This record gives sequence, structure tokens and C-alpha cells, in this order.
Amino acid sequence: MSTPRQLATDRDFARRTLLLHIAVTAPYDAAELSRRISRPQQAIHEDIETLMDEGVVHLYDAALRTSSAARIIAEASREELRDIHGQALADFASGGAARPAVLVALAESGCDDEALIHLLVRAASEHPDDAAVAGALSLVARVRGMSDAELRLMRATDAAARGSLDSVLSLTETLLADASPEIQARAALLAAGAHIQANRLDRAEALYRHVGPERIGIHGAWAVVAAVGRGGRAEAEAWRAAMGADGLTSLAAGLTDAADGLLRSLDGNGDGALDMLARSVSTLGPLGRA
Repeated sequence: MSTPRQLATDRDFARRTLLLHIAVTAPYDAAELSRRISRPQQAIHEDIETLMDEGVVHLYDAALRTSSAARIIAEASREELRDIHGQALADFASGGAARPAVLVALAESGCDDEALIHLLVRAASEHPDDAAVAGALSLVARVRGMSDAELRLMRATDAAARGSLDSVLSLTETLLADASPEIQARAALLAAGAHIQANRLDRAEALYRHVGPERIGIHGAWAVVAAVGRGGRAEAEAWRAAMGADGLTSLAAGLTDAADGLLRSLDGNGDGALDMLARSVSTLGPLGRA
């Protein structure tokens, strides 16, 4: 049977743990906290109400906050913070809502995980006027030692994944002029993909030529698309040759089949072309690339 002293110690520990989670993750409610703290949701809810009555916890911008966040975080160990960061990121990975307030709180509590910066890049795109998100993104990028060009490239990659062609072209414009050769090449591939989707095949071809056959890799499949679309059979075959043999990954295999299918279609081999293109779609579909 627990003694009064032990019960008091347990209550203090539960209170400290709850306040630390609120300080680090700015949760929405007790249900969100119960996914990370091994306590019943109702017990957490009752403790939150007590802390709010005491003026220790309050609601701001649809999130639970504590005015003592800076002190609470400063007094926590690095291991405690790392565990809470990991729990929050795991929650997002399993479908939990990555709300801007949570992402900002994680950044301000010292989280610099790669997963967080990708989430912040997406949040900055979805909430372009949120200064707190922009500041958190800059903070994590700086802690991770990322250059402005690297961060801009990451944002362009996210824009491409979202299908925001104008954003891709806007973000890569500066990189194509001023970045290092490696970043410039990656930016050119992103911009070329955007131009293909907008049916500006001549501009896409120019960018692929800038990248060059020695660095084109599996992106050569899109260079084949651009060349075929402009009637350049020889150029299309050259880009296919630059891709090399079948890739080891599903993405590489699917793109290789797409390029081969397009070239077969130029030979009048309709059945063979359709077979290759169908195989490409079946391979790329589960990857979200078809």
C-alpha cells in the first residue's frame, strides 16, 4: 500500500511530466496527451483542469500552453526532451495532426530532427503568413547547418511533391543562377519536371541538357518524354542510353519502362509500347508517381 509520502511524490512526478509535455509539444487536449503519456485520458483531463484553475496552464491559439515553458524545458534533461520529441514525431508519422503550434513548440524546445524540418517546410507552404512557423523553420535549418540554398531546394522539392508548379519555378530560379553545381543540378531537374507538366518541353530540354547525361540518372526518363514530345528521336535515344540498365529500385524500374515504352511507340510497336507503359504505371502507382 502506498504511503502518503509516496502518493505525494507520484502526484508531483505526474504533474511535472504533464507540464513538460505541454511545454514541449503545445498539445490540443488530453486525448492528444494520452497518446504520449501512459495515463488515462480522464486523469490527464482532470489534472489539466486543476492546472488551469491554478493559472499554470492556459489555452492559446487552440493549444495548451504554460507560461513557465522556458524554465520547465531548461530544467529537463536532454534525454527527457529527446524522448518527448520522438514520441511527438512518431505520433505524426502514424497520422497525428502536425499542427503549426506543435511544430513551433518542438523547434523552440531544441528538436532538430530531420523529420521536423520536413514537417516545417510543409507547414510554411500551407501557412505562408505564419511568422512563428517561418521562424521555427529558420531556427531548425540553422541548427542543422543548412545553407539558404539547401533550405530553398528542400522547399522546392516539397512544392514539387504538392504539384505547386509556380512555387517550384519561383524557388528554383535563384538556385539555377547562384547555387553550387550540385544544388544547381538538382534545382534544374525540379524545374524541368515543372516545365514538362506545363507542356513547356523546349525549356525542360534546355534544363536537362544543362544537367548533362553524366548526371541525369533515372531523370533521363523525363528527358525522353521532352525529346519525344518535340520530335527528337535521336535525343530521346541518347537520354535513354544515359539512364543505363534497369535500376534496382521500383522507381528506377518504372521510369525505365516508361522511357522504353515511349521509344517503342515511335517504332510503330503499339502492343509492345502499351505493355511497357502499363508495367510502368503498375510499378509507379503504389509509389505515387504514376
